[in-house]
Amino acid sequence: MSDKRTVFARFAREVAPNLQRFAGRLAHPDSDLAADLVQEAFVVAYQRYVDGRLKLGEGTQSYLMTMITRDFLQRVRSDKRIHWDDEVAHRTQDGRDSVDAMLEREALSHHWEEVLLQLPADQRACVVMVDIEEMSYQEASEALEIPIGTVRSRLNRARLKLAQLLTTRGVIQL
Repeated sequence: MSDKRTVFARFAREVAPNLQRFAGRLAHPDSDLAADLVQEAFVVAYQRYVDGRLKLGEGTQSYLMTMITRDFLQRVRSDKRIHWDDEVAHRTQDGRDSVDAMLEREALSHHWEEVLLQLPADQRACVVMVDIEEMSYQEASEALEIPIGTVRSRLNRARLKLAQLLTTRGVIQL
């Protein structure tokens, strides 16, 4: 048992910064929520590891991100104060390219963080997973337990909304 604890603790120290960053982007500005999400994912993962239902390896970090995302979305959906905004911006190729370029550089400036928070939680989760954490569409689809087409649709709506918001703020020009 002590050996398993040591192995898991070493693994947790290794992946904790990535998971904290990931949860922080989902839950921003609520850093306490982000910490809770990571801690709860570690508690569940540790119990599954001790029980032999989880093997530590290459896919374990993605598995923990999936747990964090599900927990976050469940909390958001159960919070009656949050209103879902599914407005779809008008698509322009230039706007999308500008946003894609920003995402590839991970230029999370003050403006970028603010507009990211204005996205509905389900769209923000897709952007964080695919564009920031560089998960594939398939990995995001599996993590969110939604069809790959839904991931693409949410990303498209999110990118269009981001372009609209960044243009309004004068951060990018279309």
